[in-house]
Amino acid sequence: MSRSLLKRGHRVRALTGNATRARPLETLGAQVVQGDLTDFRSVVNALREADGLFVMTTPFERGLDDEVRQGTTALDAAKEVGVGHVVLTSVSGADQNSGIPHYETKARVEEHLHGIGIPGTIVRPVLFMETLLSPRMLPGIQSGTLALPVKPETKVRLVAVKDIGEIVARAFERPEKGTARAWDLAGDSRTMPEAAAFLSKKLERQVKFVQLPEDRALQAMGEGMLKMFHWLDARGPSTEVAALEEHWEYRMTRLETFLNEARLQL
Repeated sequence: MSRSLLKRGHRVRALTGNATRARPLETLGAQVVQGDLTDFRSVVNALREADGLFVMTTPFERGLDDEVRQGTTALDAAKEVGVGHVVLTSVSGADQNSGIPHYETKARVEEHLHGIGIPGTIVRPVLFMETLLSPRMLPGIQSGTLALPVKPETKVRLVAVKDIGEIVARAFERPEKGTARAWDLAGDSRTMPEAAAFLSKKLERQVKFVQLPEDRALQAMGEGMLKMFHWLDARGPSTEVAALEEHWEYRMTRLETFLNEARLQL
């Protein structure tokens, strides 16, 4: 998101608890501020003279309750300061009582945004395309296997992270386009055998999809993530990509394009 705004000439202030991670943004021109989303005063200070706030929470560093605190504290700070527009990143399915722990925490943050009555846009990304090339997945791909706990016939909705940034930038520039509803963000729907075929073409060697057995998946990714893949397995694609593109006037990235453009050293 920050990269998309900087590219368009906006000034960006990034609040982070880890300045080392934010260094690439600083290199691109963002002002990096040390702080914590659960610290109300540090968020308020970071928001002084800001026109908008982008909120992205995570449960994967300090737990599920902390994710809720991150979101509610940041939104309360935005209300305190009088920020003009908030863009909140949630997840597709947060409104569907999925039972997935890190979906339910995001649902609670969404509810808080509605409850405090500040203007905002909610974006709900689907599974990141980058997940297929994550450090957890690459060793398997190196050995010729793409393994996930989904059925081979399941069409999984996917989105490129850069597309999320582009939609968020547009939501800040034209807030009237985003406030009427929450937006599921997806660029493609593909089976994992199709993804493996794209990888095979990219790497010029065979990559096969293997449905990861439940016991191995539980050991590798934990109960919460396994619940997520079960939910993806049971739910067909629903996002209308063409309608999304028309509304936001932006061409979403297709999986084959994403993989073709990825820098893979395997």
